[in-house]
Amino acid sequence: MAIQKKKRRHFIYPQKKFPGAAPVPTVMTRLHPFFPISRRIAKSKRSELFTKVVIENPWGTLEVTGQEPLDVYDYRIIIATLALADYRVGRILDTTLYQICKTMDITPCSTAYQEIRSRLHKLTYTILDFHSPDYWASGSMILADFNSRTGRVKIAHNFAFKKMFALQLITNIIPKRLSAVKGDEAKIFYSFLQGQKIFYQGSCYAIHIVKLCRVLNIETDNKPLWYLRAKVKAMMNSLKDAGEIMERSYIADNDVVRIWKKKPINPYKIDYKAQAKKHPKKLL
Repeated sequence: MAIQKKKRRHFIYPQKKFPGAAPVPTVMTRLHPFFPISRRIAKSKRSELFTKVVIENPWGTLEVTGQEPLDVYDYRIIIATLALADYRVGRILDTTLYQICKTMDITPCSTAYQEIRSRLHKLTYTILDFHSPDYWASGSMILADFNSRTGRVKIAHNFAFKKMFALQLITNIIPKRLSAVKGDEAKIFYSFLQGQKIFYQGSCYAIHIVKLCRVLNIETDNKPLWYLRAKVKAMMNSLKDAGEIMERSYIADNDVVRIWKKKPINPYKIDYKAQAKKHPKKLL
């Protein structure tokens, strides 16, 4: 009797490892459309006409078309909306500005509401074109629609987010752990490391300083190596303070960054030794 093999289902939604994580496409952690610049500089570069910015690195090419460059605050809004969408990525997300603020770990207020509304409007009119050896996508990341009567906002993510989520080509980014990292450059560095399989598995991840700065959209032209070393060292110190990388991570003499992931504390792990001291008879 012949044994029939069961057909595999390709579009199976994966289980997230951490609650409240945002399923970010891995290609977006390596081809970052967001720049580590302040809001004042981003607004000063605003133009009436749509301009195109081309970002190239070993993982592919990204073309960003918009009136104003995207910064890390825009990235945090994208992370918050993906975390709120949860397993409904690809469907319309019906939420409030208050929920977005709480997910971003910022204080809800009228100033924050106005800033998020303007950022959602900017993200809606910013077009991205990803080109990599095994991936291609085009269009705006989100489409936002506000209801002034109810105060709610409906957000539709790009179909590429749903496709990457179904194919399990995603990286889980936790908004609260992202906000715990101090500095815009360090936040982008944190997202980039989470998308590297070697780093996520606990092995040593090595990359040259110049290559790393180009991936993080940090200017490297006419910049001395001591300047880039200081930048990377400051980012590593921020990740060490946040408990994301181990203390033994360092920059070698050949300007190669070597980083080890720090294992997060499992809040559900039972400390049997502590329980044995408090209740020695119950564990007998």
